[in-house]
Amino acid sequence: MAPIRRSAASRWSRRESSTRPEPDAACPLTERELDVARLVAVGRTNQEICDRLVVSLSTVKTHLAKIQQKIDARNRVEIAAWAWERGMVRER
Repeated sequence: MAPIRRSAASRWSRRESSTRPEPDAACPLTERELDVARLVAVGRTNQEICDRLVVSLSTVKTHLAKIQQKIDARNRVEIAAWAWERGMVRER
């Protein structure tokens, strides 16, 4: 997957906040965990996620571990599939 140019990334990030789907009441994840899951689902690395959310790499890894535990996922691919299947991510 090719990296997104800076201008495209800034347009996407502005739109993301207004178009991001709301979790349903049964969603087991916190809002921050959902943010991490959405970014994983669109192919972001741990470093890109921590830069985007302004948290440490350790915090991102903790969120990923909690997400895996809560949704019974074995890896980030299953986290991404879970987010897409539940409509947590919009097409770019």
